[in-house]
Amino acid sequence: MRANAFLLIFLFFLSPALHAEEGARSPNSEGARRPNSEGARSPLGPLLDATMSFFKPLSGSVLSVQDGLIGTDIADGLKEAMRLSVLRKGKPYEHPVTKEPIGALETPVGTAEVRDGKIVLLKGEAVIGDILRVSSARVKALFYQSPEVSWGIAEEYYGSLKETGRFQLIDSRSKSEERLKPEAEEVGADVVLVLNAEEAEGGVLLRQRLLWAGDMKQIASLELRLEDAYVRELKFGEEFFAPPKEPYLVFDMPFPVRFITAGDLDGDGVLELIMSTGKNIYFYTSGKTLKPALDDAEIKGKWSEPHIRLDSADSDGDGKDEVLVVVMAGSRVRSYLYSWKDGGFAETRRWDFFVRALPAGLYGQKYSSLSGFKGEVFPIEDAPPVELPKGINLYDFLLFGSGYILVYDEAGYLNLYDQKGLRLWRSKEDYGGPLQSFELEPPTVMAPRESWTIKDRLVPAGKNALVIKRIPVAPMSRGLGFKHSELTVLRPSGISVEERTLIGYIPDKAVDFALGKDSVFVVSENVSLMKVFKGMGFLARKIYVFPLGGKRDAVVR
Repeated sequence: MRANAFLLIFLFFLSPALHAEEGARSPNSEGARRPNSEGARSPLGPLLDATMSFFKPLSGSVLSVQDGLIGTDIADGLKEAMRLSVLRKGKPYEHPVTKEPIGALETPVGTAEVRDGKIVLLKGEAVIGDILRVSSARVKALFYQSPEVSWGIAEEYYGSLKETGRFQLIDSRSKSEERLKPEAEEVGADVVLVLNAEEAEGGVLLRQRLLWAGDMKQIASLELRLEDAYVRELKFGEEFFAPPKEPYLVFDMPFPVRFITAGDLDGDGVLELIMSTGKNIYFYTSGKTLKPALDDAEIKGKWSEPHIRLDSADSDGDGKDEVLVVVMAGSRVRSYLYSWKDGGFAETRRWDFFVRALPAGLYGQKYSSLSGFKGEVFPIEDAPPVELPKGINLYDFLLFGSGYILVYDEAGYLNLYDQKGLRLWRSKEDYGGPLQSFELEPPTVMAPRESWTIKDRLVPAGKNALVIKRIPVAPMSRGLGFKHSELTVLRPSGISVEERTLIGYIPDKAVDFALGKDSVFVVSENVSLMKVFKGMGFLARKIYVFPLGGKRDAVVR
C-alpha cells in the first residue's frame, strides 16, 4: 500500500464461467483451493482444477496391445490428450539386510496418449504386463505470459500453481510464442503453459493453452472469465512489483533527509512526500520532479526532541492524511499528530508514548528508560486489537497474509510467526540490521550499558510487503559500511515467505523509502567530500527515484 495513503482493499470474489475446448472436461468444484484472506475459494480455482486434472497421478497395467491401441485396467481419471509413460518391470531388488524383496526396477519403454477415448502408443513399445503411469513427480512447466495479461492476474495464478506442489514452474524469457519450443527444450520442460487475455464486458477473459513441450501438441485450451471487481483487486498495487525499466533519477537535497513517507495531506488525491531532517519536516511533490508543496509549509521541531519515526495516516476518516512524528524528548518519548488546516499545519494530538500508523489504525506502546519499549502493543481509539508473540515491539512487525506476523529481529533477520508465537520461517540472510540504536539507563552504576532499537520500515503492499536490504562491504565486518542496498518484495507462501528483489541496486546505504503513485523514493546516505570542503557536513542525503512499471519478467520468483 502506498505509504498508508491507501488503507482499504475491497475484495469481491464472484463465480466465473469456465469454457473448455478440445476435450477438456468441466472442473470439479471441490478441487484444489487457493484461499483468499477470508478463506473463500479463489475465482481462479476452476482454471487451476482443470489444469491439475491433466496431471493427476495414475497407474495401471497393460492388458492388451493391438494395432497400436493399448487396453488397460485404469477405470477413472483418463482425459483426452493426457500422456502416460509405459514402464517395464525389471529384476526385483532386495532389502540389503533381510534379503526380502522390496520392489522391482522399472524401465521406461514407451509413451502413450489418450485420443478419442482410446490409449494410443505414441512411441516405443508396450506388451501385456507393462505398467501405464502418470508419475506423481512434479511436472516441469514453462510459464509464458503474453504482454496483455495483467501482472497481478498472472502472479496470482502462478502462485496458485506453485502452491499445489504439482509443478516445477520456470518463467519464460521469450518475448514471443515462436521462441517457446526451443526454450522448452533448453530448460527440459515437460509442458508449456501459455496465458493470454482480452478485455470482456464486466471483466477479463483469461485464456490458457497447455502444450506438450516435446512436439508442442496442444493438450487443451481453457477460458475463464474474471469479474471486474476481482481483476481490480489483483491489479491493486501491481505497479509495485513491476521492476523499473528506465534509469532512476537522483536528487541531492538541500537539507539532510533522515525519514521519508508519503500521504495526501490536503485531500486533493495527490500524494505529497513528507521528509524529516530529524528536527524539521518538509513537504514536496511526489512526481518525477521534486518541488516544494503546500506553499512551502514546514513543521519546525526542537533540537532537544530528535525525530525517531515518521508516518502518515488518515486517523479521523476525513479523506486527508495527518503527519505522525515520534520524538525522543530527553528521558521521555512523545508522539505528535499534525493536520493540514487553513493553509498551515496544526498539532491536533499528542501522546506520551510510541505511536505507529498501521492500515487498521493507530497503535501505541509505552516507553521506559530501563527497557525502551514497555508492555504490550495496544490499539488507540477505534483500531482493532492485535495479538503479538511475546517480546515483539511496536516497530518490529507487520500483519502478513492471513493470520501471520512478519517480524524484524535484533540481528536483522526477518521472521514469520503464527498468532500462537510459533516461528515458521526465518530469512536466510540478514537485511542489514536496525539503524537506530539508543542506550538504556543502567539499573546500577556497575552494570554494562545495553541498548534498544527501532527497526526499518516494513511497508504493506497488497498481499505483499516491501523492505530495504543493505549489502555490507564485508559481511563479517559491518563497520566497513555498505556497498549498496536493495528493495525486496516479500510474499506469503503458505507457512513460508518468498523473497524477491524488486530493485537490485540502490547506491550506498538506504535508510528509508516511500511509495508514490508510479515511483518509489529511496533516501540513501553517502559520503560527500565536496560537502565536507564546503563545511556542510560529512554525510549527504540523496533521494533516488525509481519509476515503477514495465514487464514483470525481471522479478525473481
